[in-house]
Amino acid sequence: MTTDPERARAVRQLRRKRGLQVHALWFVLVTLVLIVVWLIWLRSIFFWPLTGLLPWAVGLAFHAWAVSHPSEFDDARIEREMDRLHHRRSGLD
Repeated sequence: MTTDPERARAVRQLRRKRGLQVHALWFVLVTLVLIVVWLIWLRSIFFWPLTGLLPWAVGLAFHAWAVSHPSEFDDARIEREMDRLHHRRSGLD
């Protein structure tokens, strides 16, 4: 059985994943609409949808990175950092 902090952490991560899914869905839908508009009316002009979609894709990539590498730290990582800080302080005394 999980503890309340573990459950809360899991719920936060699931919400992050859902947010990424919604972000990706909107990206795909808007991309399709812009490409259809370009294909129907403005094909002779350069592929202008790229000017907005490329920066958005970069933002989506950063969003995916943030979800796949959450900033919450596990106990082992916290202990290692505490040890590192303790050793640094001990060396300066």
